[in-house]
Amino acid sequence: MSEMSEMKEKPRILVVEDDSHYLEFLTRTLEHDYRADVAEDGDQVLARLDQHNYDAILCDLRIPGLSGKGLVHTIRERTDEETLLIVI
Repeated sequence: MSEMSEMKEKPRILVVEDDSHYLEFLTRTLEHDYRADVAEDGDQVLARLDQHNYDAILCDLRIPGLSGKGLVHTIRERTDEETLLIVI
C-alpha cells in the first residue's frame, strides 16, 4: 500500500494546544495512526475547520483567543458533524 493511500485511510484529528512542547509530544504520539493537524490559537482553529472535516478534536482547556467551552460552541456552530468527538 502506498504512503498516499495510507494517509487517506487514517482518521484526521485537530490538535489544539498552545504549549509547543506538549503539541510536539501529542503530534508525535498520534502521527502513526492519525493525520494530526495543529492549531495554537482560536484563529488557527477556525481556519483549520474551514479547510478540513475532522474525526476528532483534542483541545487544551485554554488557548489564546478562545476558551475550551467557547471552542466547543464555535465548533458546533461551524460544523455539520453531530458525532464529532471533542476531547478537552
